Amino acid sequence: RSRAGARGPSRSRPATSAHVDGVFEAYVPADAVFLAGADIGKIRQTKMFRIMVDGEANSGLSSFSAVTGLDPRKDLASFISWSDGEKAVTLARGNFNESQFALRLNGRGLRHVTYKGANLYANGSDSVVLLDSSLVAAGRTASIHSMLDRYDPARRLPLALAAQLKHLPENSEVWAVFIGGFDHLGAGLPSGNLAGVMQSLGGISSGSVGLEVTRGLDLQARLNCQSSDAAHRVDQAARGFLALGRLATAGKQPDLGQVFDAIQIRQDQTIVNVTASLPEDQAARFLDIWMKKGS
Repeated sequence: RSRAGARGPSRSRPATSAHVDGVFEAYVPADAVFLAGADIGKIRQTKMFRIMVDGEANSGLSSFSAVTGLDPRKDLASFISWSDGEKAVTLARGNFNESQFALRLNGRGLRHVTYKGANLYANGSDSVVLLDSSLVAAGRTASIHSMLDRYDPARRLPLALAAQLKHLPENSEVWAVFIGGFDHLGAGLPSGNLAGVMQSLGGISSGSVGLEVTRGLDLQARLNCQSSDAAHRVDQAARGFLALGRLATAGKQPDLGQVFDAIQIRQDQTIVNVTASLPEDQAARFLDIWMKKGS
């Protein structure tokens, strides 16, 4: 029996947040600084989701699918990803047949190993662990080992991340929260044209981003800054980025230009709020262009 999960279906437990399945909480470490997730069951039929899954860009969800062989369009109900700044793991809920799942992983070149009673399937750098018939996790092998080492069935979400989750709109189907600023997310500042913008965003200490995509795209982001001066710099940097976007797309890509026009930025003391609302067709065209640019 796995120390990190009882065999058989995951037992439901009261959740700290309406956005996070309570079963996930025991696998999120106390020092996590980033948490993101999606209610796939609600967005599965949307244009946005189909573009995310079928798009050429290597998103976190497509990376998870590439390792596990699971198809988000039919195998998954929800997922979360966490990071502590160095290690990261994605967990997903669905309905899995363990023997068929094992055969699928073996066919993808992952070999079975046992770690602290849990059945892992690894190819050296990456590992997948079927925690029970409705819960699977994937990530770098060191990250999966660390998650199992720190598993605590009584654990709740870190208080600081839970506080950021409270700022999400109730109807957000895709979301992300973070604490500790961008420097703690495990990504260095870029060079080139984006360096100045990212340095201005260095004054952000925590934040939340919520998306509703079932009726188009409604964005609500809250960026908490270290001071009102830092919030002003973030506000101005964000407005400058939008202005550059409008100039770059003027007369060339009207769909993208309309997206930049729809984004609203408002500073409220130490908080910068970013909102946007787009109809489904326009949001889908924007996402399709954006993902192809990132591929």
